[in-house]
Amino acid sequence: MRAALAGAVTAALLLSGCTASPPTPKPAPTAQQRPAALEGGACQLIDFSKVSGSLGQSFTIAAAATKDKTFTCVVRTEQSPLPEVVLSVTQTKADASVFKDVVKPKGAADVPGVGKAAYQLVTPAKGQAGPVVEIGWLTGDARLLFLRLSLAAGADPAASTAGLVKLAKEIDKSSN
Repeated sequence: MRAALAGAVTAALLLSGCTASPPTPKPAPTAQQRPAALEGGACQLIDFSKVSGSLGQSFTIAAAATKDKTFTCVVRTEQSPLPEVVLSVTQTKADASVFKDVVKPKGAADVPGVGKAAYQLVTPAKGQAGPVVEIGWLTGDARLLFLRLSLAAGADPAASTAGLVKLAKEIDKSSN
């Protein structure tokens, strides 16, 4: 009797295993992107979606640093160290005329619509280093902000300049 019962249980288990459909694999959990602002410092002014939307490339990694009274945020892609976006913020007592006379580099162009005074400067590629596009401005709350985009060698800075100005305008809204 025991043998018959064991045989029946074994047969039922085997038959149920043959007719059951294989389990459906569960999709892998999607990685949650850590907001740049959680890094602190100047990263509090950075939003990955705005950086990516302005520059046309996905930026996903951020790191913050502080030196004296200057706060900095570096933003990169996961795939490569370039392009790299760096935002530096520091308090100032300078007004718009001092900014234009002292801070604005020679050869820089004015940028309307950003802060109290702003400039843009493109530094051409040199050696192994690619071109750099920089926007610097004086905010309405007495801070100097510098936004730099370092590109890979061979990249066209003209293609990124308008996007960097757009990003500066977005950051300026959050800093006033």
